[in-house]
Amino acid sequence: MYEKIVKGNNFLEAGLPESFNVLVKELQSLGLELDLNEDGESEILLDYDEKR
Repeated sequence: MYEKIVKGNNFLEAGLPESFNVLVKELQSLGLELDLNEDGESEILLDYDEKR
């Protein structure tokens, strides 16, 4: 990585920050499912357990 930056060959693609992935995992641990779409919209699905 360092050599690519020094030589000017730094071709990193922009993506989601790792902190966002951590947030998604935290929401999943609470029973929420977060789906990301390519069009920029997001959808949160609730998985309701009827056994309560």
